[in-house]
Amino acid sequence: MDDRLYKPIKSGYNILFSSPIPRYLDLGTLNFEGKFAKAIKLGEELLSLNPPDDYCSGIYINLMVSYFKLRDKKKEYLEQSSFCAKRAILLGHNTGYAHERLVINLEKSGFINQAIQLCNIILLRDFRFSRNGCGNSMDFHKRKDKLLKKVHKSVDSSTDILFTESEIRVILSYRD
Repeated sequence: MDDRLYKPIKSGYNILFSSPIPRYLDLGTLNFEGKFAKAIKLGEELLSLNPPDDYCSGIYINLMVSYFKLRDKKKEYLEQSSFCAKRAILLGHNTGYAHERLVINLEKSGFINQAIQLCNIILLRDFRFSRNGCGNSMDFHKRKDKLLKKVHKSVDSSTDILFTESEIRVILSYRD
């Protein structure tokens, strides 16, 4: 990390409140620097130390990126990227970033029916993207139309599901 970002506090100033910087932010920095393998190692370490809560959604979103960037190095990394995207969504990372990565990964893997299910969830009346995100339901409407034309090439069937009914209820419950 760049020590130039951390400037000492001048004398005479009082710190009224200090909060720790979440370690998962280091994952984003490592990804930005192209150190994806290091990010994966740190992310997996952080997951082993933390229970699955909102803090973990930041870990999963960064691992999603790391695994995707290294997908050509190991075959299973595309699947790991999808797993992390799904976990981030289930933990409330509702900006649209994980949704977009997951639907793209599923399409790349040939899981067209599951990608359509994700689009259908996003297009439900009760679904809301975070105000702080980049998600746009119209993008997923267009993506669904494109996916419907590829269903005949799908390696999964219409009975294969990405999210259970209870998981869908969790996804629909997030509001900010």
